Amino acid sequence: MSRRQHGNTARRSEGPNTRESGYAVPRASVGGARRTGAGGTKRTGDTRAVRAGPALVSPHAEALRAAHMCQGKSNDCGPFSAAIAINAVTASHVDPKRLARDLERPRWIGPLPRLRRIPRWATFPWGVADALREHGLRAGWRFLSTTGRLQRGLAAGELLMPIYGGWRRRPWAHVVVLVAHDPERGWGLVDPQHKRAEIVWMTEERFRRRWRCWGNLLVTATPPPDLAHTI
Repeated sequence: MSRRQHGNTARRSEGPNTRESGYAVPRASVGGARRTGAGGTKRTGDTRAVRAGPALVSPHAEALRAAHMCQGKSNDCGPFSAAIAINAVTASHVDPKRLARDLERPRWIGPLPRLRRIPRWATFPWGVADALREHGLRAGWRFLSTTGRLQRGLAAGELLMPIYGGWRRRPWAHVVVLVAHDPERGWGLVDPQHKRAEIVWMTEERFRRRWRCWGNLLVTATPPPDLAHTI
C-alpha cells in the first residue's frame, strides 16, 4: 500500500484508558464484554463490544493497541495490520516483515496461481484474508460494505480492517484495524503507519470519503473461540 501520509488521522490521539470526549477505551476480557451506562457496569457473558455512553469500542481494542507495530517507510500496511490482528487475539508472535515476504509467494488453487501481493508494494485484500486464515482465524473480504456493517462488527467482537485511500495525483490505499466509533470523534483506528501504540481518530466525513474511494472495501476476521489469552 502507498506510503502517503493520510491527512489528520494522527493529530488527535489517545493512549489506552485515557478519557476524552466523555469515555475511555476500557479493558475487557475475552470471556465477556462490559456494558456501561446509567445502571453501572454489567457482565454480558459474550464478546460483544464495550459501550460507554454513545461510543462503541471493540472488546479487543486494548489488545490490538498493545500489538501495534509501525510499518515505517514500507508499503506493508496489509501484512502489518494482519500481524497486529493475529498477535492480539492468538498466542502467535507473527513477524509482519516475514509475513509480507510469505505473501509475495502466490497461493496455488489447483493448477492456477493466485497472486496475493505485489512484491515490496501492495497486498491484495484476499492476501490479507489468507494471512488471517493461515493463523487460525475465519476471514473474508468484500466490496460495498457499510458503516452500519462496521458498527455491527464492532458490537460482535469481529476484527475489522477497512481499506481506504484516494485517487488525486496518484492512487494510494491503506489498511488499518478498526477498534472504535464515537459520534463526535468518528472512527478509532490502530494504524501501522502511526509511530506510537495508541488509538488514532479519523472524522466521520473523512473516513467515509476515503473509504468510498476504494469501494468500501473491508477485510473481516472472527477470532477463534478458544483464545489463548485475555484482553
